[in-house]
Amino acid sequence: MIPGEIKTQIFKTPDQWQSGLSIRLNMPESGGITLYPMPAFAGWPLEGIGDTLPCCLTVDPCSQVYFIDKHTQLYCYNPANRYLELIPCIGGSGAEPGKFNNPTAMTIDKRNLWVLDSGNKRIQVFSRENYQVRHIIKPLENPVDIALGEDGCLYVLHKTADRHVQILTYDAAGERVSTLPLDSYLEDAAGLAVTPQGSLYVIERKPAALHKFSGTGDHELLIKNFSTISENFEATHLTVDKTGNIYIVNAETGILHLFDPELNHIGAIAIPGFSGTIEDIATDASGNLYAATNEGLAFFSTRLTPTDLTGIYYSKVLDSGIHKCQWHRLGLQASIPENSRVEIYYCSFDDEKIKKEIDNHFSNPELSTTEKIAAVKKISAEKKIAWTGPETNPPDMLFREKTGRYIRLKIVLSTFEKTVKPGITGMKLYYPRITYMQYLPALYREDKAGSEFLERYLSLFQTVLDGIEEQIDEVPVFFDPAASPSEFLPWLSTWLGTLYDETWEEESWRIFLSRAYELYKKKGTRIGLLEVLEIYTGHKPYIIENFQLPAGCGQTGPESTAPAGEDILYAPALEAVVRFKECAGDEEKEEPLRVILYGKNLCCFCVLFKPGAMKGKSLTTVKGIIEEWKPAHTGYGLVVLQPWIYLDTHTYIGVNTYLSDPRFILDDQSALGRNTEIGSREKAGQVGIKARVGIDLSLT
Repeated sequence: MIPGEIKTQIFKTPDQWQSGLSIRLNMPESGGITLYPMPAFAGWPLEGIGDTLPCCLTVDPCSQVYFIDKHTQLYCYNPANRYLELIPCIGGSGAEPGKFNNPTAMTIDKRNLWVLDSGNKRIQVFSRENYQVRHIIKPLENPVDIALGEDGCLYVLHKTADRHVQILTYDAAGERVSTLPLDSYLEDAAGLAVTPQGSLYVIERKPAALHKFSGTGDHELLIKNFSTISENFEATHLTVDKTGNIYIVNAETGILHLFDPELNHIGAIAIPGFSGTIEDIATDASGNLYAATNEGLAFFSTRLTPTDLTGIYYSKVLDSGIHKCQWHRLGLQASIPENSRVEIYYCSFDDEKIKKEIDNHFSNPELSTTEKIAAVKKISAEKKIAWTGPETNPPDMLFREKTGRYIRLKIVLSTFEKTVKPGITGMKLYYPRITYMQYLPALYREDKAGSEFLERYLSLFQTVLDGIEEQIDEVPVFFDPAASPSEFLPWLSTWLGTLYDETWEEESWRIFLSRAYELYKKKGTRIGLLEVLEIYTGHKPYIIENFQLPAGCGQTGPESTAPAGEDILYAPALEAVVRFKECAGDEEKEEPLRVILYGKNLCCFCVLFKPGAMKGKSLTTVKGIIEEWKPAHTGYGLVVLQPWIYLDTHTYIGVNTYLSDPRFILDDQSALGRNTEIGSREKAGQVGIKARVGIDLSLT
């Protein structure tokens, strides 16, 4: 083929994929599409442990599950080792602190465990350190649900005695901060959740509706009608995970429903053979879902994929710029495991007005994804533009039907096995159709049916050879350190006389390779060593050589010994000495401080890094760099400076030591010194609140 004769359009980057519309698909940061990470039922973790049936639960930041069972006993379950622990100091029926009457909701953070004790109309706050009662929030008239925000505030969905609905906000000390009335927006509130951005979601029971509130009371009705999902939808529980996914329980069916952050309905999550009720739900940091049911604790894992989940991607309108263009073929970069499927559909037209109408719907910010797809379907039906396909699991496919200037793609992903998931990382469209038929005599094009078959047959070989030609055309990319594939970097390194070091960050190694030619000219010099160390660590170190010490390690003025472009460090004065005794009773000796810090070997130098410069870096790698890039027959010392003053050690004003005026005001500029302890002056023990013998309480 003649170079440039065939044009291409590529989908590779996240922006290119996000130009289309997707349903039940996830777009990784690297680009591409795969099935949405919707949890699938993975089993009953507590099966066979008697009648330990949870009535409410929560999951801590370490993915441990805390729940209270129907006997009002508190348990902690660790999924990593499947260990169930009874927390003996909390639980039991009653109105005393630490006891419960119909607990209905829980939430947790790193310090506290919050329990909605509905029967006692209160919220109890327990310390996670020793499970002592920190606070009791009461009296409450009719608390419905609780949720904890990223700001540490507790939000309480509450109904007054005369059925006024409101959200109460409490700070970490259990003090009420604000009250948000909701009467004008909803009546039968059933659940509350806080998004990672701090918005408040409230679900109405029946008719089900999802509301959004800001902290200042701004309201938005997110989902008004659930009847399209299920008739007689009765919402009872609501939770939002770390990525913004929304889970809502339908009490009528005992099924959970997942909505993505843009409120698209991803699908229903059911427990096989389950016909009971779901008492509470919670998610962990990985997006896994737990449900407290009247039959036990159910677990749903994001590592599994529901077999009834189908993801659909609609591309934007692609323009060839050629009237009545015959698009040639589509190449996919895809992972299609066994028992999974990828289906490709396409439609094409020449009318520019249709393209503008579709583009307007795609770019309309007021329409949801579902509404955009519905609007485009209506246009296609009116203009009689039908999909052609499907082509199933094609690594490469021809556009068989006649096409036009514009083309759209529809990609459907599905799986038949929970443990596998298809995905597409890239695709490339080729146009116009120029095949090997043009190199054959006209005789082979006289019979239409025969020529079409021969053209498709020759395309098999053309696809292979075109791929080889593309690889040849892209060879220069492999020799560009900034663009070379990651797996090719070790081989490229050998071309520059070095071995790929896996302890380096990939981006730093690419910078090193791009500058290697110039750096090798400086190998064995101070400047070369400084530059390589800066590339690896991201920080330029200091180098002090023995000849600099008598002159003050870089004094200002005409006798300055600091190399051009380097910061100045001031060495200790010549008369500075350290006095010491090697053993008790020995005569006191003294040694110059410069010798202790930098040594007295004339062929030795000292490398110093600022505090924090080595964070996340390997000290062994730094030593290897110094060994390779230092001048021959020289020794070295390596010091990572610490951010504090110790006399007779490496202490440099402005580098790792800072002098400031003393401040006695507690604000964002204050700092407490080391070995400082803050404690309460109160020495009386309060049983049930602070009663740690030897810590809060002294026995006399």
